[in-house]
Amino acid sequence: MVKIIAVLLIFGFLSGCGSLGFIGSSGKNPSPKGAVSGEQSSQPPWVTEPYSVYDRASFLAAVGHGSSRDIAGRNALTALTAFFGQSIQSDLQTLSVYTEAVAGGTIRVSSEENKITEALRISVDMDTLAGAEIRDFWYDQKSVYYAAAVMEKAAAAKLYTDLVVSNRRIINELTNLSDAEKYSLDGVVNYHRAAAIADASAICVNVLSVIGFAGEFDEIKKGEEYRIQAAEIIKRIPIRVQVNNDRADRIKGAFAAVLTRRGFRTGGNDSRYVLDVKTILSEVILDSPYRWYRYEINAELIDTRNRAVLVPYSINDRKGHIQLEEAENRAVAHAEENILESFGDVLGEYLTRLSEKKKS
Repeated sequence: MVKIIAVLLIFGFLSGCGSLGFIGSSGKNPSPKGAVSGEQSSQPPWVTEPYSVYDRASFLAAVGHGSSRDIAGRNALTALTAFFGQSIQSDLQTLSVYTEAVAGGTIRVSSEENKITEALRISVDMDTLAGAEIRDFWYDQKSVYYAAAVMEKAAAAKLYTDLVVSNRRIINELTNLSDAEKYSLDGVVNYHRAAAIADASAICVNVLSVIGFAGEFDEIKKGEEYRIQAAEIIKRIPIRVQVNNDRADRIKGAFAAVLTRRGFRTGGNDSRYVLDVKTILSEVILDSPYRWYRYEINAELIDTRNRAVLVPYSINDRKGHIQLEEAENRAVAHAEENILESFGDVLGEYLTRLSEKKKS
C-alpha cells in the first residue's frame, strides 16, 4: 500500500483521531485493541453498504476486508483514500518532502510539537489518512474480517483548512524579503521551501474539494511559481571562482561548469560569494618504471560579508605515465573529472543543510 504521509495525518492527530479508533457496530466506546468488535453473528448492514449506517452528507465511508483484522483495516483505509482520485495518489511523494520538514522542525505548523512528532511516527506505522478512522469491525466467524473506514467531512474540512492557512502564513514569511535577503543563497532556499509547502497546500485543497469545502482556496499559488522565482534569483547571484596554480584554467573551468549547471552565474569582481581554490600539483617519487603526478584540490565557498566558509571541498589523487608531462596531464584531467562528478553533490548537500537549519 502506498504510504499516506503525515501531511494527511497531522491535524487528524491534533483533533484526537491520529491513531485508528476501533468502535463497535453499536456505535459505543472503542473496543480494546486486539479485540474484534461487532461480535453479532449476523452480517451488519454496513458490510455491503456503508452509507446505510453513515450519513452520506456527513461522511465518506468505505469497507475493506481481509484474512486478519489488521489487513481489513488497512484495506478499508486504502478504499477510503480512493475517493481522492489518481491525482492524490501521484502526489503522495510530494507530501513526503513536506513531512520530513515538519518532522525535523524546519516547518512549524503548530505549537504542539510533541503531538506532531508522534503523528509523524503513527503515519509511518499505520499508513493512515488525516481525519480517517476505523469505526467498525466484523468477523464472519469463518475466515474473513471486515472493517469500515470513515472520514467526517466537517472535521476534515477544518483540519485541512487550518493547514492551508498555516502554510500561507509560512510562505509569506519565507518570501517577504528585502532585495539583499532575497538575492542570496538563503533567499534561494526560502523560495524552494515555499515551493514545497505550496505543493502540499495544493494537494490539501484538492482534498477539500473532494469533500466539498474548497471555497476560498481556489486560487492558491502553485509551487512551480516559487521554483521559477528561485531559478531567477540564482541567475542574479554571481559566484567568483579564483584558482591558484591552475593549468590553462582547466580546474577553474570545471568548477565554473558545475556552478553553471546549478544555475549560478560565475564572475564579477564584487561578488558576495567567492569560490577560493588552492591547487597543488607535484611529482611523486615511487619505486616504479612510471612517473607519477599528484594533485590536491582544496576549495572553499566563502560569503565575503562575514568571511564564513559555507562549503569546504577537498579531493586528491595521483596518476602515472611513462612520461612525466603526460602524468601531469592525466592528473589534471582526473581532477577535472572528479570536480565535475562530485562538487555539485557537495554544493547540493550544503543547500539542504541550510534549509534544515532555517526554521519557520
